[in-house]
Amino acid sequence: MQQRQPQATLVSVGDREADIYELFAAAAAQEQGAKLLVRASHDRQVRTGGGAEDELGQLFAVLQAAPAAGKQILAVPPLPGRTERIAKLVVRHAALQLQPPARMNRGAAPISCWGVLVQEDEPPAGVAPLQWLLLTTVPVKTFQDACERADWYRLRWGIEVFHRTLKTGCKVEQRQLETADRLQRCLAIDMVVAWRICRLVHLGRVSPNLPCTVYFEAEQWKALLLLRSYRTGEPIPRPLQIPTLREAIREVAGIGGFLGRKSDGEPGAETLWRGLTALDVAAVAIQATLNARQEDLEALKAAPRRRRPNMRKAE
Repeated sequence: MQQRQPQATLVSVGDREADIYELFAAAAAQEQGAKLLVRASHDRQVRTGGGAEDELGQLFAVLQAAPAAGKQILAVPPLPGRTERIAKLVVRHAALQLQPPARMNRGAAPISCWGVLVQEDEPPAGVAPLQWLLLTTVPVKTFQDACERADWYRLRWGIEVFHRTLKTGCKVEQRQLETADRLQRCLAIDMVVAWRICRLVHLGRVSPNLPCTVYFEAEQWKALLLLRSYRTGEPIPRPLQIPTLREAIREVAGIGGFLGRKSDGEPGAETLWRGLTALDVAAVAIQATLNARQEDLEALKAAPRRRRPNMRKAE
């Protein structure tokens, strides 16, 4: 993909499970390939310079001993058991030579990369300090470079949400397609759908007061007003008001099972996916009703309603 897009730099971001020496070796073997940014898991042997005469050291100790390049401010969001706070992170970085592990054949060449350590030196009492040690094949020469790599890594959670939406919403793992070509075509559509869900989640949190028309079609938000009126028994307010994005999102998420309690926070991708699926069906049904002929509507109203059988009595 990098070769198809030479004007862009593609960076593959991975968590600690991606700290695999062979992965870095494969990236080093393809100079024109995608770059890597991985959170370190193993305390590997490294050299801090480019020559064989440089002294060996352990990865974490070497980065801890590197001079502080500057400080970065990070807003730590609240989580269950963790309160929201502002963290002051000390940023260190160094050029490294990853030494091959013992399982590799003798003579394996070291791999050039850069290490970035982002650490909270003075956390609040009773709070575990934040610490990320990142390894990257993208050059890091300045404090601004190191901060940018840390910012890239913080985007990883959005990537996780995107893949979870692909798996749980689009159910890509359940596709029973016979060829790779068909699977790629299906993924091309599913990835756009998953991206739209993730974009809706993001917009709802950064710009909740925008009109919902930035995302929803007219038929969709009008269907939401009708569904809310049916659910609450309250008439649709006059004159007709376009809901805000936050109002529309919470209505959609409510259809998908979101309870909206004070402790629930904002809706996530999964409840929005379920709600949007049901909303599309409702919007089509409402539009069909509005476009129906009057005599057809009267015939439907006059049709007898079939009651569900009482299963307990049937038993």
